[in-house]
Amino acid sequence: MIVPVTVFSQVRLNGSQCEIDDRSFDINPGCWAFYVPALELKLLHAVGGRVHCTHSSTPDRDDLFEGRAVTVAPTYIRSDWEQALSKSTLTRAAELFIVSRRLHLAGLGPEPMGLAIVRRFITDYDAASGLTAGIHVRNLRAYPPKPDTTIEEILAAGVTPDRILSCVRQQMNGYVMDLNSVVGVMPVDAEDEIATLANRAAEAADIATR
Repeated sequence: MIVPVTVFSQVRLNGSQCEIDDRSFDINPGCWAFYVPALELKLLHAVGGRVHCTHSSTPDRDDLFEGRAVTVAPTYIRSDWEQALSKSTLTRAAELFIVSRRLHLAGLGPEPMGLAIVRRFITDYDAASGLTAGIHVRNLRAYPPKPDTTIEEILAAGVTPDRILSCVRQQMNGYVMDLNSVVGVMPVDAEDEIATLANRAAEAADIATR
């Protein structure tokens, strides 16, 4: 399957709105990502091209990666945060696309339509304004209600739920929507597929700079 890749030159995040290539859009904010309903676009928060979380419980990145003491919630250990915040947004976007496609094919989630890359992501928490990525995915508000999705259905779709089961607890119209966490939702046995998609996204971003 050929997955479309959209490349945006610049996104500036500002509270409940964002500016994408000089056009303003309302957003649905989140701690790991935000959704732009008008474009059916979910973009990851990022620092230096790596996944970021804006929640107040997130350890300071400098302390975390420079070996200084940090406080983490009992659900996680330091290495969980290190793995989450060191992951490339390109890789995480590929994981999210595969998870979303599997859930959609099983009737459990919205349809993913492609990958998205942002060349320059401007926020108040990352002075460097680096790269971020995400996916185009259908708006669940347009989906008809159904019974809530169960853990068993998620596992049968080839998907591992997040550690704290946010994907089960926080559904919309009975569909899985909350995929990101410190230990987030993941596709099962998809390492090669993830790498292929992430490389395709990287190539698309390189082409856009030529």
